[in-house]
Amino acid sequence: MLSRNSVVLTKLKPPRLSRRILHRSRVTQTLLAALEFRLTIVQASAGYGKSTALADLADRGFNLAWYHLSSEDSDPIIFFLHLIHTCKSFIFQPESLITQLENQSGNLAEINWPGLIDELVNRMAVTLSEPVLLILDDYHQIAEAAHVSPLIDRF
Repeated sequence: MLSRNSVVLTKLKPPRLSRRILHRSRVTQTLLAALEFRLTIVQASAGYGKSTALADLADRGFNLAWYHLSSEDSDPIIFFLHLIHTCKSFIFQPESLITQLENQSGNLAEINWPGLIDELVNRMAVTLSEPVLLILDDYHQIAEAAHVSPLIDRF
Protein backbone atom coordinates (compact mmCIF):
# COMPACT_ATOMS: atom_id res chain seq x y z
CA MET A 1 0.00 0.00 0.00
CA LEU A 2 1.34 3.38 -0.95
CA SER A 3 1.17 6.27 1.46
CA ARG A 4 2.58 9.69 2.11
CA ASN A 5 5.14 7.91 4.29
CA SER A 6 6.51 6.25 1.14
CA VAL A 7 7.74 9.65 -0.03
CA VAL A 8 11.06 10.96 1.28
CA LEU A 9 10.39 14.69 1.28
CA THR A 10 14.07 15.68 1.51
CA LYS A 11 14.54 14.17 -1.96
CA LEU A 12 12.15 16.81 -3.29
CA LYS A 13 14.03 19.88 -2.15
CA PRO A 14 17.10 21.51 -3.67
CA PRO A 15 20.25 21.27 -1.57
CA ARG A 16 20.85 24.12 0.84
CA LEU A 17 23.24 26.67 -0.45
CA SER A 18 26.20 27.77 1.58
CA ARG A 19 26.51 31.46 2.33
CA ARG A 20 29.89 31.22 0.62
CA ILE A 21 28.43 30.09 -2.70
CA LEU A 22 30.19 31.40 -5.75
CA HIS A 23 27.43 32.86 -7.95
CA ARG A 24 28.37 32.21 -11.56
CA SER A 25 26.29 34.50 -13.72
CA ARG A 26 27.40 32.96 -17.01
CA VAL A 27 26.35 29.50 -15.83
CA THR A 28 23.04 30.91 -14.56
CA GLN A 29 22.35 32.58 -17.91
CA THR A 30 23.14 29.35 -19.74
CA LEU A 31 20.77 27.42 -17.47
CA LEU A 32 18.03 30.01 -17.97
CA ALA A 33 18.42 29.55 -21.72
CA ALA A 34 17.26 25.98 -21.05
CA LEU A 35 13.75 27.37 -20.65
CA GLU A 36 13.65 27.61 -24.44
CA PHE A 37 14.03 23.82 -24.80
CA ARG A 38 11.88 20.88 -23.74
CA LEU A 39 14.88 18.95 -22.41
CA THR A 40 18.27 20.08 -21.22
CA ILE A 41 20.87 17.76 -19.80
CA VAL A 42 23.45 19.23 -17.44
CA GLN A 43 26.32 16.80 -17.31
CA ALA A 44 29.78 17.01 -15.77
CA SER A 45 31.93 15.04 -13.39
CA ALA A 46 31.28 15.07 -9.65
CA GLY A 47 32.26 18.30 -7.93
CA TYR A 48 31.75 20.67 -10.86
CA GLY A 49 28.81 22.43 -9.19
CA LYS A 50 25.85 21.18 -11.25
CA SER A 51 23.49 20.76 -8.30
CA THR A 52 24.68 23.99 -6.72
CA ALA A 53 24.12 25.97 -9.92
CA LEU A 54 20.62 24.54 -10.30
CA ALA A 55 19.78 25.08 -6.62
CA ASP A 56 20.93 28.68 -7.05
CA LEU A 57 18.10 29.13 -9.58
CA ALA A 58 15.59 27.98 -6.97
CA ASP A 59 17.14 30.34 -4.45
CA ARG A 60 16.62 33.19 -6.93
CA GLY A 61 12.91 32.42 -7.19
CA PHE A 62 12.66 30.55 -10.49
CA ASN A 63 9.95 27.91 -10.83
CA LEU A 64 11.70 24.68 -10.16
CA ALA A 65 10.68 21.15 -9.18
CA TRP A 66 13.45 19.04 -7.67
CA TYR A 67 13.84 15.28 -7.39
CA HIS A 68 17.13 13.93 -6.04
CA LEU A 69 17.43 10.37 -7.34
CA SER A 70 19.16 7.45 -5.66
CA SER A 71 19.36 3.73 -6.39
CA GLU A 72 16.06 2.97 -4.58
CA ASP A 73 14.28 5.14 -7.14
CA SER A 74 14.90 2.43 -9.73
CA ASP A 75 11.64 0.90 -8.46
CA PRO A 76 9.05 2.38 -10.86
CA ILE A 77 6.38 2.72 -8.16
CA ILE A 78 8.73 4.63 -5.86
CA PHE A 79 9.92 6.71 -8.83
CA PHE A 80 6.42 7.62 -10.03
CA LEU A 81 5.16 8.37 -6.53
CA HIS A 82 8.07 10.78 -5.96
CA LEU A 83 7.61 12.29 -9.43
CA ILE A 84 3.97 13.05 -8.63
CA HIS A 85 4.96 14.67 -5.33
CA THR A 86 7.71 16.62 -7.10
CA CYS A 87 5.13 18.06 -9.48
CA LYS A 88 2.38 18.31 -6.85
CA SER A 89 2.40 22.08 -6.56
CA PHE A 90 1.72 22.65 -10.25
CA ILE A 91 -0.60 19.85 -11.38
CA PHE A 92 -4.35 19.46 -11.06
CA GLN A 93 -5.53 16.94 -8.43
CA PRO A 94 -2.26 15.08 -7.79
CA GLU A 95 -3.92 12.82 -5.20
CA SER A 96 -6.10 11.20 -7.86
CA LEU A 97 -2.93 10.15 -9.73
CA ILE A 98 -1.69 8.48 -6.56
CA THR A 99 -5.07 6.74 -6.22
CA GLN A 100 -4.78 5.51 -9.81
CA LEU A 101 -1.33 4.11 -9.03
CA GLU A 102 -2.60 2.47 -5.82
CA ASN A 103 -5.47 0.83 -7.69
CA GLN A 104 -3.05 -0.69 -10.19
CA SER A 105 -0.06 -1.50 -7.97
CA GLY A 106 -0.65 -5.24 -7.55
CA ASN A 107 1.73 -6.40 -10.29
CA LEU A 108 4.32 -4.21 -12.04
CA ALA A 109 3.61 -5.83 -15.40
CA GLU A 110 -0.09 -4.99 -15.15
CA ILE A 111 0.32 -1.29 -14.34
CA ASN A 112 -0.64 0.98 -17.22
CA TRP A 113 2.57 3.05 -17.05
CA PRO A 114 2.05 4.85 -20.37
CA GLY A 115 -1.43 5.88 -19.23
CA LEU A 116 -0.16 7.17 -15.88
CA ILE A 117 2.69 9.14 -17.48
CA ASP A 118 0.35 10.55 -20.12
CA GLU A 119 -2.11 11.62 -17.42
CA LEU A 120 0.66 13.39 -15.50
CA VAL A 121 1.85 15.15 -18.65
CA ASN A 122 -1.70 16.17 -19.58
CA ARG A 123 -2.28 17.64 -16.15
CA MET A 124 0.95 19.59 -16.41
CA ALA A 125 -0.04 20.87 -19.86
CA VAL A 126 -3.42 22.06 -18.58
CA THR A 127 -2.13 23.60 -15.35
CA LEU A 128 1.18 25.21 -16.26
CA SER A 129 1.05 28.75 -17.55
CA GLU A 130 4.81 29.37 -17.43
CA PRO A 131 7.93 27.21 -17.69
CA VAL A 132 9.04 25.07 -14.78
CA LEU A 133 12.43 23.44 -14.56
CA LEU A 134 12.09 19.82 -13.49
CA ILE A 135 15.43 18.76 -12.04
CA LEU A 136 16.17 15.03 -11.89
CA ASP A 137 19.34 15.34 -9.84
CA ASP A 138 21.78 12.43 -9.99
CA TYR A 139 19.88 10.74 -12.82
CA HIS A 140 22.90 8.52 -13.39
CA GLN A 141 21.82 6.58 -10.26
CA ILE A 142 18.85 5.13 -12.17
CA ALA A 143 19.86 5.57 -15.82
CA GLU A 144 20.08 1.81 -16.34
CA ALA A 145 16.90 0.93 -14.40
CA ALA A 146 14.96 -1.36 -16.73
CA HIS A 147 11.54 -0.33 -15.44
CA VAL A 148 12.17 3.41 -14.98
CA SER A 149 13.98 4.30 -18.22
CA PRO A 150 10.86 3.72 -20.35
CA LEU A 151 8.86 5.96 -18.00
CA ILE A 152 11.36 8.79 -18.40
CA ASP A 153 11.49 8.25 -22.16
CA ARG A 154 7.71 8.56 -22.33
CA PHE A 155 7.63 11.53 -19.99
